[in-house]
Amino acid sequence: MVNVTVVEPNALARMGLLTLLKTLDCALATTGIDYSQLFQDPPRRAHVDLMLLSVPDAYDRMIELVAAAQQRYAPRRLLLLSETPTLPYSLINLPHALSGYISKHASQEVLKTSIMLVLAGGNCFPPPDPPPVNHPQPDHDEPPKRRWYDRHSPPNTILHDTPAPDNLLHLPPARPGSGAAGGEHRTIAQELISREAGLLHLTPRQYEVLVLLAKGYPLKKISRELNISVATAKTHTEALYQRLAVNSRNAAVYAAVSRGATLGWHDPASAVRSASAQNDTSA
Repeated sequence: MVNVTVVEPNALARMGLLTLLKTLDCALATTGIDYSQLFQDPPRRAHVDLMLLSVPDAYDRMIELVAAAQQRYAPRRLLLLSETPTLPYSLINLPHALSGYISKHASQEVLKTSIMLVLAGGNCFPPPDPPPVNHPQPDHDEPPKRRWYDRHSPPNTILHDTPAPDNLLHLPPARPGSGAAGGEHRTIAQELISREAGLLHLTPRQYEVLVLLAKGYPLKKISRELNISVATAKTHTEALYQRLAVNSRNAAVYAAVSRGATLGWHDPASAVRSASAQNDTSA
């Protein structure tokens, strides 16, 4: 059982957050308190796995609330709920338990995804949208350079930076009698790729790599699925991390979902759970 405490001075907002927590796909024991209960004497340590702490725009007041939460509850993970999408102050030198912040006015899906990400051991510090940057793309007119992780590739294998026929991003062929041709399904998939790649300021290929990262695939499997070299898959991964202003799989998936991308999942939170599970397995 995971113990979650919500600290919110507004009773209606506190009730809404507690109701939202009940919809998560995990066993939770939830408690809601207001600010006054953080400063009761004498301080009493209580076992809290995750604390959702509503913080004001004033830096000094935020520091006071975080210190009181640490002293009284010592939460293992701390997620700040802010009034604005971007906090107006620095979070440097705050406790190690701090795992991120999210606007309390975000959509329910974004709030749920953020909480699930933190519960899975990840961090969520949504960066501001980065300005468009033109990054050099791999030169596909020449064969990719062999690197240490390519050494086991068959010497005569020809690698093309084009989707494989069984690419998981493409929908399966239409069933007989459905009245839709396989090409139409492919068009729908390509429309999804184009739309969400544009939303995230990624190239279509970078978006395809991001989708497979969200499925928990390692670079070698991504290279096989997209029929590209491991070196090219790594280049696309580093480029999409740079464009999303992140430095890990979890952060990339969260950043994409928080900006409205589905990554091909009916439930965007599933993509975050999948990426987190893969990180836990690799750890």
